[in-house]
Amino acid sequence: DPGATAANGALEKNITLKLAKELAQKLEDTGEYRAILTRENDVFIKLSERVKFARDRNADLFVSIHADSISRENVKGVSIY
Repeated sequence: DPGATAANGALEKNITLKLAKELAQKLEDTGEYRAILTRENDVFIKLSERVKFARDRNADLFVSIHADSISRENVKGVSIY
């Protein structure tokens, strides 16, 4: 499931995985947090399995990162939900 495709051809799955890895590293670098990713490579994991993964590890916070693609040149930025 590649998700959205950017105007330049970039795939959501690659963008979000890279962002997740960078965010996890920044959190770990603070020495205050332990980040556990549900995936380290290009594999699809259903939402229910991701939630179970977090619950099985007694996570305090579960973050699911997504990227949108909008086919309008005048629209720029990010959406957070």
